[in-house]
Amino acid sequence: MAIVTNPILPGFNPDPSICRVGDDYYIATSTFEWFPGVQI
Repeated sequence: MAIVTNPILPGFNPDPSICRVGDDYYIATSTFEWFPGVQI
């Protein structure tokens, strides 16, 4: 498993949420470009 100690996300990423599924992690942020939203 790769470990990232300080990930940097370029751009504007408000309201981050971390989702864990088994051993995998996903990040979801608010978007104002895709309205009303996109599926995760």
